Amino acid sequence: MRKWILVLVLSVLRCSFGLSEDIVAVSTIPTHIVIPSIGVDADILEYTNEQVWENGGVVNPDYMDKVAWWSGGGTPGFIADEIVDNPEIIDLTVFFYGHSSNNDDRKVVFDDLDLLRIGDQIFLSTESEEFIYSVEDVFIISKADFTSDSRVLMDSPGRLLLISCWRSWSGAAPTTDNVVVITELVVN
Repeated sequence: MRKWILVLVLSVLRCSFGLSEDIVAVSTIPTHIVIPSIGVDADILEYTNEQVWENGGVVNPDYMDKVAWWSGGGTPGFIADEIVDNPEIIDLTVFFYGHSSNNDDRKVVFDDLDLLRIGDQIFLSTESEEFIYSVEDVFIISKADFTSDSRVLMDSPGRLLLISCWRSWSGAAPTTDNVVVITELVVN
């Protein structure tokens, strides 16, 4: 359904902004993620803006073994040059969230996210496409600074962020930090 909405949006943009007919748009709903270097092999579920508001303005999925895709951000893929030159037209950054615990007795989906290294690959399946992303940066940031950090806020084509709570110790107390992994789409 969303793919057809994107096609409709692009048609309107072509008419409204005089964009050419040969725009290539690849963007679709994510379904599965594999990160071989840290053993992630998980389904992806949509997390809506309504769910964000119900949880006090944060993404906090009630599942530990799956990844949450915040559908208020972008969808995986890329938009061809004419759209890229007009970034105000379409939101491009994709946000995936998953829990972590640092508890060896209870592994959850993004436990080892902080162990990713630049160049590690992420394999993403969507309803109609397969994409490969490459890790560009991994950093720890306080939750208080998360929504104002330029690395998190930057919007660019083919950009995917993996985000989880982070602590250097095992425990059940609330965390004050996030680990953020910035990845870029590998275009063959």
